[in-house]
Amino acid sequence: MSRGLVDVYKRQLDEVREYAKKCRGITKEVNPSIKMCLRNHEKVKAVMIYRDRHPGIGLKEAKDAIDMIEAKMKVRREI
Repeated sequence: MSRGLVDVYKRQLDEVREYAKKCRGITKEVNPSIKMCLRNHEKVKAVMIYRDRHPGIGLKEAKDAIDMIEAKMKVRREI
C-alpha cells in the first residue's frame, strides 16, 4: 500500500473521530462501518477503525479481530 493511501485513510479517520465527538451512540456505527469496509475489500481501513475504537489494542490483535468478523460475514454470506 502506498504511503499516500495510508495518509488518506488517516485523514478520513480523523474526520470520523471529530464527527464521533458530536454524536451520541456512535459505537453502534463502528461495526457497520467495519463491515462496509470488508465488503469493499478495504481490510486495512477496517483494522484502523477497529484500533481507533479500542485504544491500547495492538495491530495483530486488531487484525485477528477483523479476520474473525470477516470469517463470520463469509459464513453468513454477507460478503
